[in-house]
Amino acid sequence: MHQTAENQVLFAHRFDATADSVRQTVQLACAALVAVGVGDDARGTIELVLAEALNNVVEHAYAGCAQGRIDTELRRAPGQVRIEIRDQGAPLPGGALPWCPRDGLADVRQSLPEGGFGWQLLVRLTRHICYVRIDGENRLTLVIDHDWWNAPKPSPS
Repeated sequence: MHQTAENQVLFAHRFDATADSVRQTVQLACAALVAVGVGDDARGTIELVLAEALNNVVEHAYAGCAQGRIDTELRRAPGQVRIEIRDQGAPLPGGALPWCPRDGLADVRQSLPEGGFGWQLLVRLTRHICYVRIDGENRLTLVIDHDWWNAPKPSPS
């Protein structure tokens, strides 16, 4: 596939579904974002979303499993970054994303698993979240709005 600035893979990694591997993967992803000039604020948002989503895969999709693999990819799109995560763990309950409004999140905390704080965070920090399960594989896409490549760099004080 031809990659343009609007269709650029910024980071791709396959790793074991463990908490240690998630930490290492998030660090590698952040280093890749620094290398292409992503600013601190945008990188922090991406790091938070990536870490929360990957930890959810380890804790829930692979709960009780001795081993598993996760594939993750960060892709640049116009004014956005797309995080794609694939795994062969258990599907989401009901085969769908939990319902959570973008406004009034405190009102629905009781209906979300484990209080749903991580899920609320993902909903708040992303423009769009999509989940599908195809041929025994979970595919989660998280879209974060940002135009960090065109943003002026702050001048040193």
